[in-house]
Amino acid sequence: MRGWVFGLAAMFASSLGAIASAAPSVITQPDWIEKPQADDLDEAYPEIAQVLGIEGFAVLDCRVDAFGRLEGCKAVDETPAGLGFGMAIVSMAPLFRMRPMAVDGAPVDGGDIRIPVRFRLPTPSPVAALPARADPLALDLARRFIDLTQLTQTFARAHDEKADELEFTEAEDLSPEVRGDAAAALRAAAKAHLADMREALAGVSLTLFSPAELQEIVSAMGPARAVLAPDAKRDAVFEMLRREMVREVQAAAGDAFCLKQACDVAQVLQSPVDAVIQAPVWVEAPAEADVEGARSGIAQSMGLPGAVRLRCKVTALARVESCQAVAEAPLGLGFAQSATLLTARLRLAPKLMALGAENESVAVTVSFDAPQPPQIFHAPQPRSAKALALAQQMVASGSGADRAKTEEEMAASLRSPPDGVDRAAYSDAVTALRDATRKAAVSFADGSARTLAALYTEDQLAAAAAFKRSAASRILAERLPRMAAAADSWGEAVEVRIQADARATFCKAHDCVVVWPSPASPAR
Repeated sequence: MRGWVFGLAAMFASSLGAIASAAPSVITQPDWIEKPQADDLDEAYPEIAQVLGIEGFAVLDCRVDAFGRLEGCKAVDETPAGLGFGMAIVSMAPLFRMRPMAVDGAPVDGGDIRIPVRFRLPTPSPVAALPARADPLALDLARRFIDLTQLTQTFARAHDEKADELEFTEAEDLSPEVRGDAAAALRAAAKAHLADMREALAGVSLTLFSPAELQEIVSAMGPARAVLAPDAKRDAVFEMLRREMVREVQAAAGDAFCLKQACDVAQVLQSPVDAVIQAPVWVEAPAEADVEGARSGIAQSMGLPGAVRLRCKVTALARVESCQAVAEAPLGLGFAQSATLLTARLRLAPKLMALGAENESVAVTVSFDAPQPPQIFHAPQPRSAKALALAQQMVASGSGADRAKTEEEMAASLRSPPDGVDRAAYSDAVTALRDATRKAAVSFADGSARTLAALYTEDQLAAAAAFKRSAASRILAERLPRMAAAADSWGEAVEVRIQADARATFCKAHDCVVVWPSPASPAR
């Protein structure tokens, strides 16, 4: 389904509301100094409404505290009701901050505000028309090719998985009936357009392959269909093998890196910081996902734990600024810079502010936990030595190119160290990662061959190995990237139809009409 993103301009097109409560005299009206960004808004958009292409409107009612934060927020209006627009705006409340109200220049609590929020979807961009019908014989050949690759079934599974997500992911603001009806509408619409997607994919293949090439591919793929077609069981084992590869890379690279660089997190956590406030109490702090997302790319690849101790200054709004790293581990991988960025999410407890914390120094500790490694996974036992040998032939025919591509992509992504990363440490990390990845790739190839030899017969593997060696396989491999791009474009026309049909079905049972506020009264 198309990833809809609505813009800030639409959200804030109307007035953000006015302070409605009685308040002391000599009040400075607050104005925004922080508000949600485009990514925040996209993430908050209710998923069912986004998938079905339904717009909405809601009003957030909050009180403004002395530090400009919104508290006690609730949704006082939403339309259409029951689709999650009210909870969506409540979830965004922590992302707003105002310049606080002031009496004689001093911040004070007080004031209610109502924020009307319009949830709009962008106008869909033009999509490619479905392909025109071709010569019947060529089209039939193209359909056979699509059926052999099971691309249509992959399309159907993707919609079934999205429908399952809508139906079985519980949300306190959505009833089981709403979730079930949305899922059923999506499943029915996708099923109704399955033939359209098959025709679109067949049309795409005819733009990239000649009838003779399609005939060669179909003839060669037929006997190998069992191994080449999508297989949920095989994919599940391969996913476990990929996780095992990541575990091996992180373990080996981390050990190699820490032989050359300082990685003692415990020592950093015990490092003294010359600050007035040694044991701060935070009423706001970065979420676990924020901490993990702040790591530099090289630190994420290494999977190492990290810790940073900083000395910061407390601002009048209970925030911290002018942070300086006092101790850091591992050294040189950018943890200090990541920790400094995260301090923007900190807010000191009001009790400490009342005791005179403003302008004082404070000790800040930021810990980066190591990701929980998956359990060690061993590939299944092959059916026979011959099956293993045939599977190894299959894997070997593509593993060299795959490894070269992986190393090329890694080299491109790690070519130069980002800001805040020590060049010497970065070089050691890159070397450790490359060495560990090469070794783990060999293990992955061996596990892949063992998996294939456990799941398929010798005859099936022999046919698949023969196809891998054929000219048809090379042609297919060369054109697949172009086919994927073309399928995305032409398939969009089918996706638009699916969304429209699913929305129409759902809205027969549920009110989807948006009651937009008039310009004169943006919030009710």
